[in-house]
Amino acid sequence: MRLATLRNGLRDGALVVVSRDGDRYVPPGDAVPTLQAALDDWPRAAPALAALADLRASCETLKVLGSYPRADIPAPSSASSSAAT
Repeated sequence: MRLATLRNGLRDGALVVVSRDGDRYVPPGDAVPTLQAALDDWPRAAPALAALADLRASCETLKVLGSYPRADIPAPSSASSSAAT
């Protein structure tokens, strides 16, 4: 199963399930609107998303973001250290 995020003007974008060939996608709708929502309730979301994997719709690849556009990853420690000694 391949997931992507479409830009929609909101912080987390809109989650879509992408076809295996990468040519098409289908949005899961309000049930799982974002990747964060899917991760928060993965046991329920995964089967619903997997069921959509074979459906077909047109895909606008220029609007696709990384799978997880706002990953809460801390900055490396070197980025916060002072260069002055």
